[in-house]
Amino acid sequence: MKINHFCLFILALTFSFTNAQNDSIKSIEQQYIDYFSLNHETIYTQLNKTKFFTAENLWFKTYIYYTKTQKPYRRTTNIYASIFDSKGNLVEKKLLFAKNGTTAGNFNLKSDYPPGTYYLKVSTNWMRNFKEDHYSLDEFQIIGSNSEENITSNTLEKEFDFQVLPEGGHALNHVINNFGFKIIDKKGESVKIDSGYVIDSQNNKITTFKSNDFGMGQFSLLIDDKEHYTAVAILKDGKTVRKPLSMAKPFGVAMNVFNNIEKSDIAVAIKTNKASLPKLIDKPYFILVHRDGLAFKIDVKFEPNKYTYLLKIPKVNLYSGINIITLFNDSNQPISERLTFNYSDKSTKNILFLDFTKEEDSTTVRFGFNGKKDSISKNMSVSVLPAITKSYNPDKTILSKLLLNPYVKGYIENPNYYFNNKSPKAAYDLDVLLITQGWSKYSWSNIFNSPPKPYYPFEFGITINGTISDKNDLSQGEIMLVSGLNEIFLSSDIKPGNKFSFEKLYLSDNSRVFFSLKDKNGKVTTPKVYFNAFPNLINESIKTEANIKQDEELNLQIKMDEFIYDNVTILDTVDLKHARDTTRYRSKYTNRYGSTLRFGNSDYRNIYARSNRNYDIRIFEGQYGRYAGGGRYSNNIYGQGGYFGTRDAAPGDFNQIFTQHNPMIGSNLASQTYSTVYNAVAAPNFDYQDYQKKAMIEIKNSMIEFGFSRPETYYTPFYNKTKRDTFAEYGVLHWIPNVTTNPNGIFSFKIPNYFYGKINLYINGMGSDGSLFSKVETIDLK
Repeated sequence: MKINHFCLFILALTFSFTNAQNDSIKSIEQQYIDYFSLNHETIYTQLNKTKFFTAENLWFKTYIYYTKTQKPYRRTTNIYASIFDSKGNLVEKKLLFAKNGTTAGNFNLKSDYPPGTYYLKVSTNWMRNFKEDHYSLDEFQIIGSNSEENITSNTLEKEFDFQVLPEGGHALNHVINNFGFKIIDKKGESVKIDSGYVIDSQNNKITTFKSNDFGMGQFSLLIDDKEHYTAVAILKDGKTVRKPLSMAKPFGVAMNVFNNIEKSDIAVAIKTNKASLPKLIDKPYFILVHRDGLAFKIDVKFEPNKYTYLLKIPKVNLYSGINIITLFNDSNQPISERLTFNYSDKSTKNILFLDFTKEEDSTTVRFGFNGKKDSISKNMSVSVLPAITKSYNPDKTILSKLLLNPYVKGYIENPNYYFNNKSPKAAYDLDVLLITQGWSKYSWSNIFNSPPKPYYPFEFGITINGTISDKNDLSQGEIMLVSGLNEIFLSSDIKPGNKFSFEKLYLSDNSRVFFSLKDKNGKVTTPKVYFNAFPNLINESIKTEANIKQDEELNLQIKMDEFIYDNVTILDTVDLKHARDTTRYRSKYTNRYGSTLRFGNSDYRNIYARSNRNYDIRIFEGQYGRYAGGGRYSNNIYGQGGYFGTRDAAPGDFNQIFTQHNPMIGSNLASQTYSTVYNAVAAPNFDYQDYQKKAMIEIKNSMIEFGFSRPETYYTPFYNKTKRDTFAEYGVLHWIPNVTTNPNGIFSFKIPNYFYGKINLYINGMGSDGSLFSKVETIDLK
């Protein structure tokens, strides 16, 4: 007998969205809410490509997202980017500064990176509190002729993996059950099923099926407890793959979900059989619709002679994106679960190519959204590669990583298909994908028994905690911290026990900090200080797959030095040094500040200027003598700064310079413009050498060994253009980590004109409203 339709004999079930009536159900809801009480970030990272040569740079852009509100996670500042080898050992780690939900960085893949498979993990310290993987983990490869990878595809025994999965997690005897199926080959790639069928123990064909382009599909089957069933898939090349269906349960309840993008609601079918119904009458079953700590429940009431119940839920009552529907029994145990997707214009945007303009040395490309003006600020990253590239094969996009991967298990092929083409077919295929995923990533055992605890703090910048080694009580004084490279000049009160702290600092990697002490009498000295800077570099490892699939391109026989001119283009960070000029000179700031400064009704001529990384000192001479002032920007992790001058100085005694400007610890000192020298001090007898002796005190310095990685500007390696075929397959044209929209919602960026032909633009981005977009656009520049 061939069954093509799921026939339901339905009586409508009355339901409500009110709170549960008994305490035990309230407890389940409360446990669920408690499990998500610690807000967590979810991270997506785009690499500029996934196959590299030694001596290239890996460039990347990271987006931080809050799945509960589907907005950028703006609180995050400290991001860890770590590279691990194929065995999961840490190779290199950086600390990055994030702002407004994004950050970007790079790794120089030099001698520490022999050919092989590697992983880039981008995470936060706060993520360590959660059992789920909210970080991003991206595999990439360094190709060459001396790969250390020895594992080949021969270690994979099965040619195909054919899975047939009952919707909701189990099938039930004597009811019509829905099954999802998927098939992949030994490389993990989908295989299309041209035709298929289900047979019973007598080889009778019961129903037929076929897959979509991703090797997935579904079929319905009435289960007879006296039969055994096998699914048979016939592939395009004529090969046949068979999969026995798992045994159905004799008693219980089954659940199916029907989600049609053209309908205004979804339908949830709750079914049971004759053997089970007598035991279910008046038992308090319910379904919980939930996502990320958001939830509502619907009661299910079983009645005599009713075996199928249809619950219709308006989509306006669902959450944007994934909705997890869990069926609970009368013992408050989850017995069935199904994921479904609710499309929303707020969560995704369809980015459109507008045009390009070719100029002499570059091409300007423009993108927009739906041909409409859009005032919402958006930010995107673009990897520009030749259209025939073999160097870029990401396993996720920003859409799949932030909208699907937090809830589903496994690889999602061509994720943009489900979002950029919101057609009934694409929506149907996404629903099939979710049927094959089974239960969500969130374990109910964890929800009930081990909610996350905040053992690992949420980090904001760098914290310095220290103690001044002095037998006297210094708590009425102040300690000052200076870091010239980071343009920081801060002061802090001294606590009992001569302890002090500076919080929320932006200190770059391998930069120095200096301390000086001002006691209650105003005397400035050099203290003996012991301090620690947090966070520290923590060694870690990751679990990698037991069998790493050998990439067919990994042992590419190309001599790197013939393809990339390493001695020309692969540059280390350059430190420019020069001998200090201690002679006096006219102000180099004359054009910036003007040759005169007006105090009251009098003009003062700039006669002297002196600067280093810590201070700017200027002297002006006029009717009433000389005036001196100093200034420098004082930055913290939020990029706020202000001009500072002298304090408590008298004419002829210019011996103290420091700032109290620190917005992070509540100072009210107003920011000043570059054109202002404020709090200037009358100093008719000012002498710079005396100032150096008194004001530029001896200070203790120490290196910050693990600070924020300083941003680098992207550059393209000098490829050997005579290796044109190799360049087209493995070269990089451009990487643009930060492209923002103009007031009309248009993206515009330039691409260098040194490759003439078809190029691919790999685009991922996020709006300030949390909208996500991703696209691969091919442009012919000829």
